[in-house]
Amino acid sequence: MGAIKLTPIQIQELHQTPKDLSDYWKNYFSSWSLNLSKIISRYGVEHAALRYLNRDVVNSAKYLSSIEHDVVIQPFRVGSNGDIGFILLSQDFANHLVDSLLGGKTYKSSQRVLHFTTKTDRKVLENILADMVIVLGNQLQQNNHHFNFEIMEVDELDVISLQLLPQELISVQQFLFLGDERSFVFDIIFNKQFIESYVLT
Repeated sequence: MGAIKLTPIQIQELHQTPKDLSDYWKNYFSSWSLNLSKIISRYGVEHAALRYLNRDVVNSAKYLSSIEHDVVIQPFRVGSNGDIGFILLSQDFANHLVDSLLGGKTYKSSQRVLHFTTKTDRKVLENILADMVIVLGNQLQQNNHHFNFEIMEVDELDVISLQLLPQELISVQQFLFLGDERSFVFDIIFNKQFIESYVLT
């Protein structure tokens, strides 16, 4: 479902009412949760659901300094300016996904290191992340069929940080993964100016 386009006056009024703005983003990203859930279910992760939690705007340096380095990042480029965005998963969540898809034989709850060291493990994770990014692209393309979108290779946090300006404002969308026994929060990041101008106007 695409976003309802707003006039400049409507956008101004929306920004003046934080609750209405929050509700607008909640309605917009809720459809993303449903489609991302379908991707995870398609890979055999049973009884799992995704829910949109919240959106926050911070500068990139503050955000990057607040997260641990044991994360998995799937970057992408969006829009005519090639703004970088990314999906960020904790290692625990990545471990859980790979373990679920491979039949639950390799993951131990006490582990805090990535166990997907084989080509098979890595390929499983790369496939699911790539499909999640494709879902994001499809959602955004509902507003513009000529939308530029490019999936990048899975990368490290230090590499991603070099591609973001320190004071660049980013829009952080948090989603909750609910499984049978465990739950995880993961982030989807966009350049603030891109996502607001693209979705609202």
